[in-house]
Amino acid sequence: FQNVPELDFILYAEPGSLVYPNYTGTYSGNAILWTAAKVLNYFTSVQSDYTIKLNMIAAETGSGLIKGTVSYDISFGGKSKVAAGVPVKSVPVILVDKNVTAGSDSIVAVVKTNSMGEYVFVNVPAGNYSVRVEIPGLGMIEMHGVELTAAKPDAEKMNYLVTNTGIIIDDTGVTGIKNRENAGISISPNPAKSTLFISGITRNSIIAVFDLNGQMLMNKQIDGNYIDISTLAKGIYTLKISDKNGVTTRKLVKQ
Repeated sequence: FQNVPELDFILYAEPGSLVYPNYTGTYSGNAILWTAAKVLNYFTSVQSDYTIKLNMIAAETGSGLIKGTVSYDISFGGKSKVAAGVPVKSVPVILVDKNVTAGSDSIVAVVKTNSMGEYVFVNVPAGNYSVRVEIPGLGMIEMHGVELTAAKPDAEKMNYLVTNTGIIIDDTGVTGIKNRENAGISISPNPAKSTLFISGITRNSIIAVFDLNGQMLMNKQIDGNYIDISTLAKGIYTLKISDKNGVTTRKLVKQ
């Protein structure tokens, strides 16, 4: 690397899948997760800090399957917002074995999303897992937990949304949009502090707001295009917007 700025940084090494099929991308400090990467500095780091040993992931030998999608939320991108449901391509998705018996977590598989934002883990043994999306700079605000058993070996629709503040669960079931008729419904700003504007709704729509525990905190009919959310605590909420076309679900980040 040339002309390195006087800033802290991390390094990432990506192995070629054809030459190194059993190895996965690795950050400085030999870490698979960006949150565990060793932070480097051109002036203070020593030569050995720049050596990265790629992590090897053993092939799974079970019969289970876990799959889902990763897509952008309408809030992503600031002024140049992307459309809700646009797939996030070629990002690592990591399967973590919760290993309840041993009381520790271990990374058992890493795959990348395809051009449609889809990912799939195959040959997964029965057990308890979590699924995380690896995008440097964006943390996991919410995370899918998965339990595979002999009676239920597969888990589908383990979907995620990428927002400006982090990665959250997409529980609408179809890439961020539950009803095609309501694809034009959007909320802004998101994150929001006091007033939330809702566009694309019909007259006398009903807005319900739920916390992460599924408790309904607000349920009201609105004639206009906004609601007051100033009384909500900071956090992540689910909005269910009901109108004559059906029910649309959106994620809200309250600042």
